[in-house]
Amino acid sequence: MGKLVRDKIPDMIRARGEKPILEDVNKVWFERCLRMKLIEEAQELMVAEDHPDIIDEMADCLEVLQEICIQNGMAWSHVEDRRKAKREERGGFEGCQYLIRTMPSDV
Repeated sequence: MGKLVRDKIPDMIRARGEKPILEDVNKVWFERCLRMKLIEEAQELMVAEDHPDIIDEMADCLEVLQEICIQNGMAWSHVEDRRKAKREERGGFEGCQYLIRTMPSDV
């Protein structure tokens, strides 16, 4: 199964003496590939164990998110503005609270 790769990866594969098999994708499929790539990078972040690896995986997630903005004609500042607004409305995660479930208030 294939995956979306950064622009210089095919050249790096060629430099190893291997031949990459590539396919150009249309805009709709590219958008889907970006979202799948974000999941891939988030999974890699999930298992990263030390600071350098965590930083690398966060950087990869950020790169994909910023490309999604570009592909949709959105400015990254709009995402950042919305992040700030949601933090104001709902708070952050400093409290380290893990919701198990909700129950009716009359119980």
